Amino acid sequence: MTQISKRAIRLGALYFLGLLLVCALSVELFVRYWVIPRDFLYFKVEQNHFPYFRLTDEFQSGRVNITQGRRELTPRGSRAHKIAFVGDSNTFGLGASDSETFPEQLQQRQTTWDTYNFGVPGYGVYEVNARVKELSKEHFDVIAYNYNVNDAIVAMFLYLPLMGSAESRLTTMDAYEGSYGWLKLFAKDHIKSLFVFPALVGALAGPREISSVTPMTSDDVVAEDCFQSLSSQTDPLPKPYHVLSKIYADKKIQQRLAAKLKEMKTTVEKENGRFMVFLHHDLPLMTRLTDINDSVVNIFQMAGVDYIDTKPMYTEHYKECGFYSDPPHLGPKGNEYLAALLKDYLLRL
Repeated sequence: MTQISKRAIRLGALYFLGLLLVCALSVELFVRYWVIPRDFLYFKVEQNHFPYFRLTDEFQSGRVNITQGRRELTPRGSRAHKIAFVGDSNTFGLGASDSETFPEQLQQRQTTWDTYNFGVPGYGVYEVNARVKELSKEHFDVIAYNYNVNDAIVAMFLYLPLMGSAESRLTTMDAYEGSYGWLKLFAKDHIKSLFVFPALVGALAGPREISSVTPMTSDDVVAEDCFQSLSSQTDPLPKPYHVLSKIYADKKIQQRLAAKLKEMKTTVEKENGRFMVFLHHDLPLMTRLTDINDSVVNIFQMAGVDYIDTKPMYTEHYKECGFYSDPPHLGPKGNEYLAALLKDYLLRL
């Protein structure tokens, strides 16, 4: 009787472990093939395509209006020249309304160039490179990359970072956090369900507004002491900026970034276009982390790409109310100054 009981216990334990394994595998498959690939807000997710996500073809809301996969208000296509702006949330205009983004303001300020906004929140250098390859075949006179310092890392929204693999990213913040970071990165690559329980709830609840990807308008910017208010959000300095300092001090990362930018330049020039870059300066980069600015400019020079020096404009105006909507994003005023700078550059070409 004792022998049978022990055998029954062992079998029961094996059955239980097997059931747990089946449940875990089911959850993992559910996450990988149903939760992660779901479209949300104005993002269209394409699991078997790179980039894995882009803007949906059509989207209308109070703050974001997307037509033909671009955030633009007025029709394009009738002017002598055309320029495509690529980049992340600052190109898209996350800190501004539709009419306040710098591509839209630039469109309104002159009549020679059609300006196309191909910015997608969350894009990094690998996603931008893939987009440049696509756009180069459309024969733009200029493709301009609004480079942001977080383009070197995975900085996407919700569960989108879990779609990538080691081959589809330059680096991550986890890679600079020691053994714990590498363990977390391994888990993100191989056991994705551990990181998406909030997403599971969101997916079952359906689409919802997410403040981090909802653009601001000029009415959202507080006029009184707005610069002091924004500065207080970076005191103490958020952890990601400390990690970014380590990343941009890494010579291997600098070389890989330069190689990727050089690849974009070559791709565009093969189609008789012109490739250029310009740097977006986060508020902490203006006030504390100036070493990152220097590293990025050095990367531009290593790549041999044409770049517009935006630092003087930022230095002159960054304390003005409305220049930033939040520490990482330009507000209506910042977009206005950037559009003016780009207009002067384009009309000299």
